[in-house]
Amino acid sequence: MKHSVPTHHESSGAFTLIELLVATVITLLLLFLIDQVFYNTVNAVGQGAALNDIIAASRSINEQLERDSQAMVGPHSGTEGMLPTETGGVLVILQREIPNAPYILPDGSEGTRSVRSDQLMFIRERRAPFTKDPHSRRNTFPICPSAESTFTSPDISEETAPYIRVWYGHVLRTDPDGTDPDDAPGSVDTVTANGALGQAGPNRLANNWVLGRQALFLGTTSSTIHVKGAWYNVGGATDMSGYSTPAAAIRYLFMGLTDYALFALDGDTTNGAMVGGIEPTSSPPTNTSRRLWSTFASPVGSSDSDQYTEYRNRAYDYTYGKKRLRVNPNPSGNTYDAWQIAQMHPYFMANVSDFIVEFAGDYFKTDGQDSPGDKKLDWIDGGNIRWLTHDGFKNEEHAPADATQPFTYPPPVGTLPYDTNPSALPHADAAFVFRHDDYKPGELNLWPYLIRIRYRVHDPRSKFRRYVGQYDTDNSVFIGEEESGMWFEKVIEVDRP
Repeated sequence: MKHSVPTHHESSGAFTLIELLVATVITLLLLFLIDQVFYNTVNAVGQGAALNDIIAASRSINEQLERDSQAMVGPHSGTEGMLPTETGGVLVILQREIPNAPYILPDGSEGTRSVRSDQLMFIRERRAPFTKDPHSRRNTFPICPSAESTFTSPDISEETAPYIRVWYGHVLRTDPDGTDPDDAPGSVDTVTANGALGQAGPNRLANNWVLGRQALFLGTTSSTIHVKGAWYNVGGATDMSGYSTPAAAIRYLFMGLTDYALFALDGDTTNGAMVGGIEPTSSPPTNTSRRLWSTFASPVGSSDSDQYTEYRNRAYDYTYGKKRLRVNPNPSGNTYDAWQIAQMHPYFMANVSDFIVEFAGDYFKTDGQDSPGDKKLDWIDGGNIRWLTHDGFKNEEHAPADATQPFTYPPPVGTLPYDTNPSALPHADAAFVFRHDDYKPGELNLWPYLIRIRYRVHDPRSKFRRYVGQYDTDNSVFIGEEESGMWFEKVIEVDRP
């Protein structure tokens, strides 16, 4: 019997080992690509959200700076540009470098770098006199509680408190209970103490530093809670009125407990004033120990140097060069007292590391084209404005890594009110004080024409980063580095003759 022999191989339909391996590799590759697409999408969305937060923060900062600057009070003589019987404002710039400040790098690790922490103080009117911005024409009011029994702010009229002392700079977070990590309220700050910028405590990381703003209303009508007329940011007795709590040890203006001072800009009021003319030699007005007189009486020397030194040292007390302003954005507990609410108000914007204040004016003779006092801004080659800063800070790493930024220069020695070593101020490496009475029509006035404010904003998680630098066309390569946060700049015009 014959059997047929199959002439072809009958397949079983299964995958070979090689086919399985190839399919597995392709599947893993697809999963990897999907994961990368998902990661890149999430990262892009996160970067976009972080960028939106940063831009929104910068817009708020710039708008507030614009409103304040449009109401700035410059130097004046008599009633020129001022309310009747009033005199000019005061401008103080403090410049400070925080070395080796810890901060979060773009990759999430921790590093250190130098960070600028400048301060800006000036006087403004409550209502900008002439401006196209309707917001600047609106009257402003104190917002801190007027008494311990209420969260309502004092009803202080524009007539009795027409001027505001405005201050910008980094503030220090307190402990959650509102007390100060630095337990020495009666002495100047120690920059290496717990709670200081860059030190152990709530203010260690520069990415998380808080930019503060305090609008201190200067008035002649009493409010239950106020800072006394002859206030000090450092010193023995408490300078606050109206509180039975918190403890007396922290009842200071620098603890952020009020935004109203029973203290006029000018005028021999019962409670004192900030500036004045010639200091009387007999029967002096009340509360004049820190008053900024055009001419000080004995025992201050009569030389220009002695008079300026006294003026400058007194002007420092209206800043936070000795004791940084404190803030408590998140008080502990479920119920709050009036003083805890008050401590929230100096909080302006979080996640601002560098805060740099520079200025430009008419101080140099530039290439024979202009001369000091001709009311032309000093400039450098290429037509860029000559911005002035402390000699130790010129052209340093604090500036944005952008080749288009104009350079900064040290001021001319002996020309400006320039303190290169304010030893009494732990929060200043250099200081510039511009007097209220520096009003000389037709002569050289030392007040600047412009102030430039540069600052770096981070998102809350410090995730936003970008590459900064420039393209090397010769070698076809980008030269730069990855940088956390984003730089912004605001130039404001100074009210001056």
